[in-house]
Amino acid sequence: MREFINVARVKGMYQGKVINSVSNPCKITVQRKYHCICEHVYKTFQITDARSVESRVYYNGVRQFEWNHVVMIAAGYEIRTKYIDSKNHKKIMTDYGNVLFYSPTNARKYLLRIPNLPACSILKDKVTVEFPIIAAFSNI
Repeated sequence: MREFINVARVKGMYQGKVINSVSNPCKITVQRKYHCICEHVYKTFQITDARSVESRVYYNGVRQFEWNHVVMIAAGYEIRTKYIDSKNHKKIMTDYGNVLFYSPTNARKYLLRIPNLPACSILKDKVTVEFPIIAAFSNI
C-alpha cells in the first residue's frame, strides 16, 4: 500500500490580527497496483470584505477522450465557497473547472480522489483556494 498524508492550511487576517490554522492530518492509502498522478489546483477569487471563508470541492463529472492519438481524462470539479462579509451577511460563491490527465498508463481502470478540504487563505480582497486531485491508474 502507498500512503499519502494531506494537511489543509488556512491563513488570513481578522480585525488586524493574523490567523493561521492547520487541519488534522488525513491519511489516504492506495494499493501498489495503482500508478498515481497528482494535479494541484490553485484558484483565486475576488471577494470584497470577506471575514470568514470555508470552501468545499465536489466532483462535477469525468470525461475520457482521445485527440491526435493521445488519451486524456478531464476530471471536472465544483468549488463552493461560503463566506461572511463585513456586514455579517452569509454568502456563497460557486466556480467550476477541469483538470486534464494526459496519456495515462491504463485509461480504462482508474480512481479519482480529492483527498481533503481545500486550503483557503484571505489576503485583502482576494480568497485563494488550493487542493490536489489524485488519479490512480490500475497497472492490471
